[in-house]
This record gives sequence, C-alpha cells and structure tokens, in this order.
Amino acid sequence: MNRLNAVVIIVFTICCCVCSFSYEAEAGAKKEISTLTNELMKFKDEAKFHQVGFGQCCKYYKWLQKVQSLKNNDSLGAMEKAAMGYLEMMGREYMKTKGKENDYTKFCKQTIKETLE
Repeated sequence: MNRLNAVVIIVFTICCCVCSFSYEAEAGAKKEISTLTNELMKFKDEAKFHQVGFGQCCKYYKWLQKVQSLKNNDSLGAMEKAAMGYLEMMGREYMKTKGKENDYTKFCKQTIKETLE
C-alpha cells in the first residue's frame, strides 16, 4: 500500500507541475498577443506604414517577424496560434486599407479579444 500511495503522490505532483507550466506558458503567450495587438493598433494609422507596409527596411517587418515566430511556436495552444494568424492577417488588411476598419478587421479584433479573455 505504501508504494501505491507513493506512486499516486508522484503522479499527482507531476500533473500539478505540468498544469502549472501550461498555465504560465499560456499567460505569457496571451501577454505577448496583447502587446503585439496594441503595437499594431498604434502603427496602423502611421503614414510610413502605409508607404512601406511590412517591407524588410522598417520596424513593421520586425513586428511581423515576431508575430510569425510566435504563430509557429509549438508550445502555443491552438487558440493562441489561431489568434496570431488573425493578428497577422489583420495587420496585412490594415496595410491594404491604410489603417481603416472593415468587417474583416472587426472580426479579427473580436476573435483576438475572445482568445485573451
């Protein structure tokens, strides 16, 4: 009986550690998604962004690289990866619309918001 108790305690401890790590990773990913979303909201109306978009010359390209890197991170959950995909597409849409909202950007913003809740 003592061995069984020890095994149960070990398995329980491992499960708690995995869940805790998962929660922390998810919280970190959500914080990064929020930060990147806020950055996009700040630069989407900049004239320079409208001129160069995500060209490699400029800071907007670095933002796009961060989004793509996070989107391809295997430690993210499906919801967070999807949110990163929507964030990337929203950025591209703002590039086309010169920062103006449309039905697609509204949909993306709502989907990202729901992921962050």
